[in-house]
Amino acid sequence: MKINAWLILGFGALTITPLGRAQTNPYAAAATYSSQHKGQALQIYSGGKLVFEDYANGFSKGQPHKLASGTKSFSCAIATAAQQDGLLKLEERVSETITEWKSDPQKAKITVRQLLSLSAGLNPGKDEITGASNKNLQAISQPLQATPGTQFIYGPASYGVFSELMTRKLKSDPIAYLQRRVLDPIGLKIANWNRDAAGNASLFGGLWLEASEWAKYGLLMAQNGTWNGKEILPAALLNQCFAPSAANPAYGLTFWLSPNIPTEVDGSRAADSRGRTVSFNAPSDFKMAAGVGKQRLYIIPSAKLVVVRYGDGGDFSDGELLKLLLP
Repeated sequence: MKINAWLILGFGALTITPLGRAQTNPYAAAATYSSQHKGQALQIYSGGKLVFEDYANGFSKGQPHKLASGTKSFSCAIATAAQQDGLLKLEERVSETITEWKSDPQKAKITVRQLLSLSAGLNPGKDEITGASNKNLQAISQPLQATPGTQFIYGPASYGVFSELMTRKLKSDPIAYLQRRVLDPIGLKIANWNRDAAGNASLFGGLWLEASEWAKYGLLMAQNGTWNGKEILPAALLNQCFAPSAANPAYGLTFWLSPNIPTEVDGSRAADSRGRTVSFNAPSDFKMAAGVGKQRLYIIPSAKLVVVRYGDGGDFSDGELLKLLLP
């Protein structure tokens, strides 16, 4: 692996550390580990500033990458902005807007909070939804797999329903709303957002960003919704995204939370030979957006760190990387 560049900020001045000393630095060690496990990009921000970056395995700086399920975390910003604008309440019933659900006694009770915490009880519908020409409507039609609020069920269905919910409330594209309310104010540029044949942007997995752009979103979260001293999203509402749900204490609203996050966060809970969940521990304020292929956005306020990691699958371990980042 080639260490392209790494910088350490200290005492207000920019200092470039010689590459010959790179391996004594935990950030360089983390980059080595990441690249050896199919990592493609690693950016580390400390105190809001880029202090380290590395690109490997044929990936280059400025190259967009698909976030896969890392896209889900942007629904947190949509929901927070919509609450601030009086368009949405987390405890409101989805059926007030998705009126097709009113005739189903169980679906009629599902709340917005349950959608975003993946505890709505919907069949995840991965194959049916991802292959549909109108993913939102396919998501709405998914049957219940569990009583709403009782089980954590990972998959695209809830986010497809949320996309349709916001489309109907706004009477326009939720991505345009997100762009105007959140992304433009922080200068975040979208490379691409995959859409279905009906024009619906995939809120569960369709966003492509450069690493530095995803980092902006992480920094906004780490700064409690402020950007350059200006409030973009109110902290009191935003922090609801980081409150654990009863169905899964390791998941809030669109974000994974510490402690005991399963090592596989894209739908399957890894288990050891005794059937116990294999998980990793992290600082108590750790937050993570994650996508298949080991796409990661770590937010660790206590360590003043925001980290973006892109990869191409493999046996990469979040726990091992965290050990190097937080020695």
